[in-house]
Amino acid sequence: MTACARCGRESPDGAADGRALARAERLLGLVDESLDEIEMALLVERSRHIVAGARAALGDTDAAPAILSRLADSAERRGYVRFAELYRRDLDALATSGRD
Repeated sequence: MTACARCGRESPDGAADGRALARAERLLGLVDESLDEIEMALLVERSRHIVAGARAALGDTDAAPAILSRLADSAERRGYVRFAELYRRDLDALATSGRD
């Protein structure tokens, strides 16, 4: 058994973890490309919020906070206070979990 480099979880096949992670990264890249072409702001922001959660779950400590920060700033500029608060809470939760 080998431990996953990202999460430390024991796996009988470390290569399988690597392949799954590579597939997840490719999928998230495709989602990002698709979202760049969509004009409907709330749909895009909701989708990006989901992507940030997926990236956080994958242990991506750079992309997830950056996405959430951009979402919060954008929501604030457009007057969507509750959305901005949601994104900031998620950002704070990521920061807090990173300190443990």
